[in-house]
Amino acid sequence: MNEDSMTKTVLIADDEQDFRILAENFLKVYTEKVNVLVASNGRQALEILSTRKVDVLVTDIKMPEMDGIELLTHLSRKNLDIYVIVLTGFATKENLERLNQVGQYYYMAKPISMEHFGKKITSVLQDKSKVQENQFTVSNLL
Repeated sequence: MNEDSMTKTVLIADDEQDFRILAENFLKVYTEKVNVLVASNGRQALEILSTRKVDVLVTDIKMPEMDGIELLTHLSRKNLDIYVIVLTGFATKENLERLNQVGQYYYMAKPISMEHFGKKITSVLQDKSKVQENQFTVSNLL
């Protein structure tokens, strides 16, 4: 594999600019070979996802223009292979029920521990790399 194929991409969709900056800077220091993209709402995230391969999507639920649940609904229709981490300070029963309807995700309540956040991202990216390596090996055997 060349070096570019080893670089993973994380998209952070959150309307809180301070959080986007903190998470982006933290991930660039915490993880190796990660490209971090940011969006301030679900609509911007969808635009990015239509043009870029993203390995992990981190999304807030409550955002203007298109919230995180609407974003996940669009993603489930497109059947993209993307791991989703949902962040929210609004863990209402209604939001959790809506999330359960749109598919699988990993949920973290705000405020989050940046160390826990970094460990989760790293774990997901390592698991995705192992799957890709196994698929690469199997295809070579065929």
